[in-house]
Amino acid sequence: MDNGSITSLEWLSRFLDETPGDEVIGGIPRQVPGACWSRVAPTVVPNPTLRLWSIEMAKELGINAGGEEFLSGNKTTNGMDPYAAVVPTLGDSSAHGMHMSTFMVTAHTEDVSFWLDSEPMSGYSIDNLHPSVPMGLAFSTSPGSVSLNWSGPVEEDFSYFNIYRQDILTNEPAVVFTTTDSFYVDQELSDVGAYEYWVTAVDMSGLESDASSIVSAVLSAEEKMGMHVLRYQPHQQVEDSLLTTGF
Repeated sequence: MDNGSITSLEWLSRFLDETPGDEVIGGIPRQVPGACWSRVAPTVVPNPTLRLWSIEMAKELGINAGGEEFLSGNKTTNGMDPYAAVVPTLGDSSAHGMHMSTFMVTAHTEDVSFWLDSEPMSGYSIDNLHPSVPMGLAFSTSPGSVSLNWSGPVEEDFSYFNIYRQDILTNEPAVVFTTTDSFYVDQELSDVGAYEYWVTAVDMSGLESDASSIVSAVLSAEEKMGMHVLRYQPHQQVEDSLLTTGF
């Protein structure tokens, strides 16, 4: 090591040594449950220039001015262990508004009266996680109505459900109803008809989940008749499996 240079310092990685981290090195930004940090390779800065230098701090550490390649992250020396930490924002930004959060990093020393603060940096997060798919969609029929029930998502930012009704006998677009409950009674029906239903969940940012399985109900004026169809998604082309009851 060179006396009086950045490389003469002893670099400690106590945060990495004492907290759980991501086992994957590098990669795209992603959620890593239970991890406080991910090891990364800093982005190379072309022609780094030393803009600020604390004479008092340099004297305290016993180093001379310089070391731009190390201070910029272009190079590392013994003991340096670059990492990125994921921290929560004060709120997600969406079509409803922008929520900026400002962060600072403080480096503490063994002397409780001496620490270093970084420059503040502001940024925002975007809610791009869609709600869970409603499960277990089931139905029952009575003259002029169809009763639906399902299991809803448990996300904290859940807002409401969309219930889609498609008239099988027409080419009209699906009609959409909304509810915050995990059941719905469709009473806007005639005594004779055939309908498909599926349900989605919507969160507070307006993101909609994938569709639930589809159920199909047939109403008869003479006697109740149910017909049940399950498919993974409305747009998938799969063979229907019919079960008729109530004859």
